[in-house]
Amino acid sequence: MLIPDFTFRRIEQLEGAIQRICDDLLDAMTDGGGTEADLVASYALPLPTLAICELLGVP
Repeated sequence: MLIPDFTFRRIEQLEGAIQRICDDLLDAMTDGGGTEADLVASYALPLPTLAICELLGVP
């Protein structure tokens, strides 16, 4: 059922959206003004979840 969502062409189409997600996460991490950030909690954990949601069309 999900095979069409994981084709090379579909993944290629998502490149811009994934780049936007990455940029947004990095911006949110650096907007705090502090000198420290938790890379795992602020970037590594939400990135795959948000990417999969984008792939499946989940808001």
